[in-house]
Amino acid sequence: MEIADQVDEMLSSIAQREGLTESRFYNVSNKKRKGELDALPYITGDKLTFTLETNDLVEGLITEGGFSVLYGASNVGKSFLALELGTCVAEGKLFNDLECEQGGVLYIALEGIHGMKCRFEALRRRGEKIDKLALISPKRFNLMNEETYTDIVKWCKIFEETEGLPVKLIIIDTLARSMAGGDENAGKDVGDVLTNINKIQYETNAHIMLIHHSGKDASKGARGHSSIRAATDTEIEITQDKQRQSKAEIKKQRDLDSKGNKIRYNLEVVHLGENKRGKSVTSCVVEFDNSTVEDTTPKQKDFKSDDLLDLLPVESRQELIDTAEIQFGIKQTKVTDALKYLSKHDKIKTEKVGQKTSYDLSASEKLRRNQEGDLLDGT
Repeated sequence: MEIADQVDEMLSSIAQREGLTESRFYNVSNKKRKGELDALPYITGDKLTFTLETNDLVEGLITEGGFSVLYGASNVGKSFLALELGTCVAEGKLFNDLECEQGGVLYIALEGIHGMKCRFEALRRRGEKIDKLALISPKRFNLMNEETYTDIVKWCKIFEETEGLPVKLIIIDTLARSMAGGDENAGKDVGDVLTNINKIQYETNAHIMLIHHSGKDASKGARGHSSIRAATDTEIEITQDKQRQSKAEIKKQRDLDSKGNKIRYNLEVVHLGENKRGKSVTSCVVEFDNSTVEDTTPKQKDFKSDDLLDLLPVESRQELIDTAEIQFGIKQTKVTDALKYLSKHDKIKTEKVGQKTSYDLSASEKLRRNQEGDLLDGT
């Protein structure tokens, strides 16, 4: 590699890290490339075009080419709602009164394939065509690997060539099963998954929806590394009440004005027949319930500075502010005051990496919590 090319590569890296346009560096590093500047993929602000149209795939819920996570505890109806969403996109019909842009849908089922086939049959019994909704159950699937990324792009191309409709929604059920032995709490493994998701989005312009699980403490949201939530455009939590009615609530929304909106639904049992042992075989379909209207205004909760410790570690100040608003209904100023208090009392440690500041428990706070745990365990 020539010295000029090495300089180009180094300056390009700096530009990307600092969020700068690379063009200002070309004259310095390699004047021969000055004539290539017209091909650079940027546009100045005075030439940007503005549109009032939104790019939502499902009205006010998810965007075209975006990334969402639908999460909740086991057996609360996550997959049923995701399949209902996929059905509405595939048929271009309303999803609980929300308009959907029609497009092909790939549902990648990595667990419970027999049950998933029953769910497809239940949809047919309800009268759905679902001829643009494809079920895929690959024998080998690892979203951390390049091979799986290329497979998904290939499936999208084959679907469009065969069905005459581009794929607009890819549902992956579940994140844990998609990592094939990877650790959803490890930044490296999750980073590989997110990198491949970005590649799939770029190649297909399809929306990627991951079905995921909440952690042991459901109040802290989806389990796994914090970069998952940071990368999502839309985060939807599924819960279920004592009457077994499910509720989908938008916990994060990057580009659409619908954060806090809720959708209630029941699972209607569909009898499919009897098996060879005379046992009834059933599945369910989603039945929306719009009879209950809730006040979605965030409620102010009793808050103490130490409550922030339960949200750590986080990789950026903005992530902490966003999560604190969801969990405690507090604003940025209160988070700032709490951080000052926690820092003064040596309960947190901070680390600045580039433009971001990460937060974690201090060594003394971790020791104190470990000692408390030992006392509770009787050790």
